[in-house]
Amino acid sequence: MRVSVSSFFLLCFFALLLPVTDSRAEPTLTLLSADQIPPLVDDLDRRSLKAALQQSLAALEQKPDSQAFSFGQQQVSVGRVRDSLGAFLTLLDQPGDLALEAQREFDLYRATVPVLFTGYHEPELQGSFIRTERYRYPLYRPPTDLVQIDASRFTTKSKHALQSAQKAGHVYSFQRFPQDMYGRVANGRLVPYFSRAQIDAQHILAPQHRELVWLDDPIERFFLHIQGSGKIRLPDGTWFRVGYAASNGWPYRSIGKLLLSQGKLQSGEASAQGIRHYLRQHPAEQDRILFQNSRYIFFRVVSAGPLGSLGVPLTPGRSIAVDPNWYPPGALGFIRATKPYLEESGQVSWQPFSRFVALQDRGAAITGPGRADIYWGSGPQPEAGLMAQRGELYIFLKKS
Repeated sequence: MRVSVSSFFLLCFFALLLPVTDSRAEPTLTLLSADQIPPLVDDLDRRSLKAALQQSLAALEQKPDSQAFSFGQQQVSVGRVRDSLGAFLTLLDQPGDLALEAQREFDLYRATVPVLFTGYHEPELQGSFIRTERYRYPLYRPPTDLVQIDASRFTTKSKHALQSAQKAGHVYSFQRFPQDMYGRVANGRLVPYFSRAQIDAQHILAPQHRELVWLDDPIERFFLHIQGSGKIRLPDGTWFRVGYAASNGWPYRSIGKLLLSQGKLQSGEASAQGIRHYLRQHPAEQDRILFQNSRYIFFRVVSAGPLGSLGVPLTPGRSIAVDPNWYPPGALGFIRATKPYLEESGQVSWQPFSRFVALQDRGAAITGPGRADIYWGSGPQPEAGLMAQRGELYIFLKKS
């Protein structure tokens, strides 16, 4: 859509007003000495690791070497991240002790904060291209009046100046800059886009006819918004895949935390399954609870996937979502935590695990250095909803 000149300058001003610095003094990532490196034991197969790293490499090959990614409170060049992936892929094709060779050729950095690992998956939902009494909950394409602003474009010169300062090899200090924002223009002014309550309760987007498909369950639609991608099965048995296209720009608010704070869920019950169960048992409260999270996601049809924020398909068990303001997208990581195992009796047991991973996704709920989300796979993955354990996150970079 077209934006007036006055609106354009308003957008620029709005972008420049956002906070861009981080004053915390404590480092987020620390380089480990040889005696601090944990056992690099991987609980998954090598084939899936190669597939995940090849996807990351393909995505980073589209970016210039000089582009910088966040690396704790520093930055790292795309070139070094890409070289690290290539070097590790070479190790995977060679005989010998992978852990030993990795220690010899790579620097290993550990997150200095405990990381809360959760899980996510690609859900399957029932839908129809025709609105019926059963299928009456719309999944929307991006609206025609949604304005997307890349705020970093308004601070390019300052950003380049900071990147040039105190440059040391491929890692250097920096200040944070805002990225995408969303809104709409009303009377020549940029204003927040419509909230979840306005979209779903007031049906404010209905005149735009941006319905991608109609779903049969508002609760599952809400969780699809959180997951960011999914499969839609039509009444004739065929299916197609949808993925994230845009958001309304509102911050994410956890309804699990809300239910905990109100005493409606107890500690340990705020999993995806626990939240679903409460909402289905209390239908009169459903809208009020869901509308507490004003963030809204718009979708598009995708041919492959599910796609992460790097634009490449995710690999079950290997792909993780992190905050790109702290960790470099596409990088090779290593995690140690405890994962759930659902027994046939319905009981859940917990097992320690560790594995190599690829940083390939991001999420509105995944903010700060102490959060990570593990992609579990496509279809029903009950363990993904149970996962909520603190553990350790490490990042590999090829030695200079």
